[in-house]
Amino acid sequence: MRISIFLFCTLVIQLSSSGQSNKKLNYGNDNSCVDSSSFRIYAENGHAWIEIQINDKWETYALLDDVSRFSYECQRLEIDGTDSKELIIKWSNSSYGTGGGIAQKGIQIWDLDSAIKLFDEVYYCSDEQFGRHGAKAYLINCHKHIEVHNQKIIVAEKTCETEWNETDHEPDPNCPLTTLDKGVYIFSNGELKRE
Repeated sequence: MRISIFLFCTLVIQLSSSGQSNKKLNYGNDNSCVDSSSFRIYAENGHAWIEIQINDKWETYALLDDVSRFSYECQRLEIDGTDSKELIIKWSNSSYGTGGGIAQKGIQIWDLDSAIKLFDEVYYCSDEQFGRHGAKAYLINCHKHIEVHNQKIIVAEKTCETEWNETDHEPDPNCPLTTLDKGVYIFSNGELKRE
């Protein structure tokens, strides 16, 4: 009898969960990413999304396309001078196949009151070719560190490292890196300006 009840309960649970979405809610690596009353971040069907609640209605916005190994950290910080804390998302994503792959890291800043993405930049990119099937092997890592501190966005100088590169010049990886120049930036009247 106990086995029958157990099997019946298991079947009911499986049936009730089979109709649910394959949406994977993800709260990042710390508690600052947990605020289910105003935003939710998740990955689904190869994309990363953010849902933001505006006027008791949830709106969905794209964070990233083509996500494979996606992770992130969050921070709440007042950055645009409006006395309301923005959501800062530092993300990483990588995608590899049999011949190589790309890894990226970036930062997005969202105004949760208006559901506007204020800032979206990639600060790290790694492009790797394994050298299979006659292709030349290479590894290129480029980094342009971005830090948010005391209502300022600090962008460092670009640095790149290569391995197995047979050319005299330092190639750029096959993924975009921020085009912001080295310097300190602030938000003024809703616009990013260099200080």
